Amino acid sequence: MKEQAYRVATCGLSARDERVVGIILSRVTSLRFRYIAAPSAMECDIALLEPQNPQSAQQLRQLREHNPQLVALSLIDGLPPPGARHLVSRRTLWSHMIATLDDIVGNELALRRAPARDAPAIAAEPPVEQAPPLAAARLRALVLDDSVIVRTQLDAALRKLGISFDGAADWDSAADLLQRNSYDFMLLDIVMPTIDGYEACRRVRRNPATKRLPVLMLTSRSSAFDRARGALAGCDMYLIKPIDLSAFHAAVNKIVARLCHNDLRQARQRGFIPAIAWPSS
Repeated sequence: MKEQAYRVATCGLSARDERVVGIILSRVTSLRFRYIAAPSAMECDIALLEPQNPQSAQQLRQLREHNPQLVALSLIDGLPPPGARHLVSRRTLWSHMIATLDDIVGNELALRRAPARDAPAIAAEPPVEQAPPLAAARLRALVLDDSVIVRTQLDAALRKLGISFDGAADWDSAADLLQRNSYDFMLLDIVMPTIDGYEACRRVRRNPATKRLPVLMLTSRSSAFDRARGALAGCDMYLIKPIDLSAFHAAVNKIVARLCHNDLRQARQRGFIPAIAWPSS
């Protein structure tokens, strides 16, 4: 699904913001699309700009002369209003930038690119609808947490959602399970003996067999610094302990929706029982 990379350029950002954006593009992975830093500003699909910089508007006009279909995304200090697709806040850059790009690409750029593909000389017959390859496979999660109580609680919560569960108390046990089994996503604690959650996540990302595995970090640490460390390690989402059940359901819903291409029928075929409303997009 990530066969084509979308190129992201910056316009008028501070040196610090440019570094942060560069790190996010190189370290934080999307489950839907692939993003890279544009080799040059004139060769981009998406422009991330600083609206307070007067030069940004001029640079954006120049970019659109080369690419009229360019999409602009503004970096703001406050939180964007609901439904504002083309705004991303500095406060949530680490956790929301890739999701915002996914939303823009999925609803705008991907639709524009589709007709540009080479059209066959003879129209192909409509494809026969097939069941999803993993439709019969029940969703399965791996939980890495040294607390028996937490593993037991997550086991109960996941099973109510129709998701099977394997638990590990340390990295060695988790690595053995990852080698022997296939999982749809992973939840891991940060504070653990020997190997902490950050290093565990980095090892998951370095392994070609698990580098695309969605990872949810479980932690009582909620500072911007800790979130940045998690993003750099490669985690997809953060859940703060004690875990709020509604936040847990929303996070799992989001991951399952991505895994099943937002197809509730496919998710149910894999045994999923949504506890809250299915994402609308």
